[in-house]
Amino acid sequence: MVNVLGAIFMFLCDVSMILGAVMSYVVQIHKMWKERVCEGFSTYVSFILILSNLIRLFWWYLERFSVIILLAAILMLICQMVLLYIWV
Repeated sequence: MVNVLGAIFMFLCDVSMILGAVMSYVVQIHKMWKERVCEGFSTYVSFILILSNLIRLFWWYLERFSVIILLAAILMLICQMVLLYIWV
């Protein structure tokens, strides 16, 4: 029973680590899409996040680290691409 609870807790921690950083951007995407207003959106921030997550992807290719961090980087890249698509 303790192992099952521990496994569930670890799974929830992993999922929250993947989704946690992206959730605020999902709210921003929804607001920008619904209202068709992009005030306050900075392409410089998107550029920095895209660049840093691309570096993570290339780094994972050279030296394998946690798949959870890799999935978080991929999800953030997708999220930033969607933000740029809405902005343009």
